[in-house]
Amino acid sequence: DQVKKIKNPTGLVATIRRMPGIAAAAPQVTGDAIATYGTKTINLSMYGVDPDQITAVTTIGDQMVSGDFKRLKTAADGVILGRGVSDVLGARLGDNITLASSTGGRAVCKVVGIFQTGVTPVDYSRGYMLLQNAQTLLDKKNIVNEIVIRTDDYTKARDLAGQIESICGYKTESWQEANENFLKIFRIQTIITYFITGALLVVAAFGVLNVLIMAV
Repeated sequence: DQVKKIKNPTGLVATIRRMPGIAAAAPQVTGDAIATYGTKTINLSMYGVDPDQITAVTTIGDQMVSGDFKRLKTAADGVILGRGVSDVLGARLGDNITLASSTGGRAVCKVVGIFQTGVTPVDYSRGYMLLQNAQTLLDKKNIVNEIVIRTDDYTKARDLAGQIESICGYKTESWQEANENFLKIFRIQTIITYFITGALLVVAAFGVLNVLIMAV
């Protein structure tokens, strides 16, 4: 099986950071794992990150409900879990859980933080580890398969994604593309709102007109 990876991720991240309109960029490795605590297990999407870099790109550091995201740097074999994952497993801050990957990797990790984004699919399926620890667990030594980017202006994300894709040759997806289905729902909701408001205005106008006609 071919392992998907980004060639020379350090150089590519440095190039992206120098581009106009880019505020920050962070490399990460992702893969599937199984978390076990006592008799309970759950499938996880494990993210290996550098705490300083990922908190500059995303708001994950502000969404912690227990612990501190930057404790990944100081805690040996630390892991941060979504609130839903923590509830399903029954694991709390300071507990040790076992993580296993499909490639045979295995690690006993200490829960050093719990986050809650409010997005159910994320809170019930995601965990974070230090980049090097995740690479070992997922058997992806020195591999980076994703780069997360934050722009100065969120409305320019689609244009910048096209520029980055032409430079690096890798699939680059803006937040608009990633959330296209949700955006369609909001657009439909807005159209329905305007339609109902317009209908109410028409009914109200005919009511006023009827009163004026009767008065005249």
